[in-house]
Amino acid sequence: MKVIIDGKKLEADGHKTILETARESDIFIPSLCDHPQLLPFGGCRLCIVEIKGRKGLVPSCSTYPEEGMEVKTDSANLRRMRKQILGLILSEHPDACLICSEKENCDEYKSTIRRSIR
Repeated sequence: MKVIIDGKKLEADGHKTILETARESDIFIPSLCDHPQLLPFGGCRLCIVEIKGRKGLVPSCSTYPEEGMEVKTDSANLRRMRKQILGLILSEHPDACLICSEKENCDEYKSTIRRSIR
């Protein structure tokens, strides 16, 4: 089937998500929860895209292309929303963990992401 992603006309496989289709064509869409050994579930929401004719933003990791679909992966609105989403993700997890030298030994905290740093 034919789809358009960021103005590029592409041939898409109906068994691959928009995210997979974009990546195969070297089109970058940010994501955190996507992994080849996991089923798509749209958990992090950073891979949101705009689809012409649809309201709202959809996660590209769990949305499959349709014939003639036009997808936009980058816009001011998408960048603003992704920034807000990442801010919410980090607000529930201490940002110091990203650079903490003890993060490898943090097993007792892996069951929950809520922890206060003092």
